[in-house]
Formats: sequence, C-alpha cells, structure tokens
Amino acid sequence: MEISKSEDLGVEVSKLTTVSTYVSSWHGSQGSITLKDTNAETGVRHELQIKFPLDVLRQLSMELVTTLEDYDAEQAEKAAEKAKESVE
Repeated sequence: MEISKSEDLGVEVSKLTTVSTYVSSWHGSQGSITLKDTNAETGVRHELQIKFPLDVLRQLSMELVTTLEDYDAEQAEKAAEKAKESVE
C-alpha cells in the first residue's frame, strides 16, 4: 500500500487585493503571480506568491479568459431574460 500526503490551501481575498505578475528567464523560464491584501478589520497584511512553469502559466491564463467570458455571457443572458419577463 502506498501512502501519500495531500494539502489544500484556500485563500480568499478582497476587492482591494493587488495583483502583480512577473516572468523571468533567469530562473528557468518561470512566471509568478503575487497577491497582496490587507484585512480591513485587523490591518494584517497577507502576501501570496505562486511560481509556475511558463506552460502552466499560459494554460492558466487561457482558462481564466475562457471562464470569465463564459460567466459574462451567462450573466448577460440572465439579464436579457429578466428584462424580457418584466416587459411581459
């Protein structure tokens, strides 16, 4: 039997979060995404930096764009249906 360890990390950020990206050819052609947020209630500052191989970063970018486009289209469709129902 093989035993393995897994970990989940959940991060929730506010609308005030700053996002920065960086791509480096100095470190094996990898990119990073950094999220910085400060809790409005406690003043505690959090920073999360994730480093990716460029291929993974490219895939993530494409999937984000597709997901957001699908979401926007769905919301526009719901708004159009709601507007149509209110006219009837």
